[in-house]
Amino acid sequence: MKIVKVQDIIGTEREVSDKQWTSR
Repeated sequence: MKIVKVQDIIGTEREVSDKQWTSR
């Protein structure tokens, strides 16, 4: 079970945005 919070998304969004968002 992975729970993601708004603060976690904003902080991880910058690092993940390069890998997950780029896959879009």
